Amino acid sequence: MERTCKLFTDVVQGCDTALLFPMRSPKIYASVHPADIKLQAFTFCVWIKVTEALEKTIVISYGTKRNPYEIQLYLNQESLVLVVGGDSNKISAENALQTGKWSHVCGTWNSDDGKTTLWVNGENKAANYGLAQGHVIPDKGIFQLGQEKNGCCVGGGFDESLSFSGKITGFNLWDKVLSDEDILNTTANADCSIRGNDNGHAITVNSERYLSMIQDYFQPALEAMELEDTWFQQDGATAHTARVTMNCLRQMFPGRLISLRGDVNWPARSPDLAPCDFFLWGYLKSKVYINRPNTLEDLRYNIEAEIGRIPVDMLVRVHENFRKRMQQCVDSEGRHLPDTLFKTM
Repeated sequence: MERTCKLFTDVVQGCDTALLFPMRSPKIYASVHPADIKLQAFTFCVWIKVTEALEKTIVISYGTKRNPYEIQLYLNQESLVLVVGGDSNKISAENALQTGKWSHVCGTWNSDDGKTTLWVNGENKAANYGLAQGHVIPDKGIFQLGQEKNGCCVGGGFDESLSFSGKITGFNLWDKVLSDEDILNTTANADCSIRGNDNGHAITVNSERYLSMIQDYFQPALEAMELEDTWFQQDGATAHTARVTMNCLRQMFPGRLISLRGDVNWPARSPDLAPCDFFLWGYLKSKVYINRPNTLEDLRYNIEAEIGRIPVDMLVRVHENFRKRMQQCVDSEGRHLPDTLFKTM
């Protein structure tokens, strides 16, 4: 993405970093793909510091293709609104927070009786029963921080007027309703040490998730670069070559798709011909662990920093090596490449 939310150090005491949303923009947001768990109850807590709130300013949004509005927390000026299952099911806390100040917000919901609550800075500001009673929050959705995805179109569906501006940190989700005491503890600790139980599961990249990565991350970033006649290359993993994925890629790269069953058929099991495989991953691994990062945030920062530090002349040599590998593959009629070629970096 041309502009993206950034990690920022002006945060709540005890929290290492915050996501910075410097302005309202359809290109500034964060996406989280949770594990495939259906929810019959939930609690979420988050620290927010809003710069400016309009009639509807999205803080958190969770949705699926069938219903993009399963869970929403948004601001209406200085009031908070929590939506469950659709816009007809919502509660609001009037005049609950102030712009320019950190606020700790928690929301709960239970399908059995539809009880829904909104907490701000340790105070129960709103509660109601019968909200989306009997409903089940479906799996295979996406959390958006700072935006809502209305599911209308490939790589888009974002409305600038709904964008969040400010800072967000300490977002956690539980698959149950926390007790009042537990919610008070998350506020009283004033840090990010308390973790939800729905954010640490392993995730398999299937065709739906891969397609979402393309539409939500890759395509906006590519459009921001304003490149022309770009070619796309991928290996033959099942998620990559599923019909829905290939249809999307053919539309994005007409006549320029290098892939199994693509416009140019990519040979199977050929990492020696892919710069990310023969160069980038190994190079990054040799760099990003030098200072022994302790958290995912530290590791992510190291990866981004080391990518930015790759010398241009090294990238030129990688490209030259790539061309040599491709020519060698042609000359050997697709047989294994000689080991000596790997030493020309």
